[in-house]
Amino acid sequence: SWWLLLAVAVNSTEAANSRRHLPPVVVGPLAAGALSLVVVCFLTLYAPVLRCRAKLDEGLTPLRASRFAEAEAAFRESADADPYSAEPWVNLATLYHGAALDSGTGEALSRFEAALGEALRRNPHAHTLRKEAGDWRLALFARWGDRRQWDEAIEAYTRALRLYPNHAYGHAQLAWAYHLGGNRQSASLQATEALRLDVLNPHREKKLS
Repeated sequence: SWWLLLAVAVNSTEAANSRRHLPPVVVGPLAAGALSLVVVCFLTLYAPVLRCRAKLDEGLTPLRASRFAEAEAAFRESADADPYSAEPWVNLATLYHGAALDSGTGEALSRFEAALGEALRRNPHAHTLRKEAGDWRLALFARWGDRRQWDEAIEAYTRALRLYPNHAYGHAQLAWAYHLGGNRQSASLQATEALRLDVLNPHREKKLS
């Protein structure tokens, strides 16, 4: 996008500057500055994304083979390669969530919550991530009966709906979470809203089942 804007700017001023000629003593530093900008852009913006993506792909293979230690190491390296990316932390949260479901220990839960917190800190306005956080929390509540996880699930689903208020499935999922927690009135309200939005949605593939 930056290069496109630069091309438009240069083109729009080309006619006005057609009679001007920069002396070589000025052209040299300008060219050097432009080249330096390209190099800095590559090193600080483009290369970290490439390294992060490569490490993420490297971690998915052992994850599918249930080699969790190797996957964790690759995801950690991915997070180090691009400190601004939420994706490595989402993968780590997925990994740690499985461990928390299996063991239910405080250590496993803390690792999951720390990774999830890092992902949300880097991408706080992602509706899908908020919803996924709610799914994770609700699964932990269903598995271990921890009421705090239910509270966090409700909060996550509510925040997801603030970002995407017309999402019928999101309201349906929040209704189900309220139902599991015994809040029948709120469950009914959310279910009613989900059905209302579903009627308004003309796309068959997005209809509630």
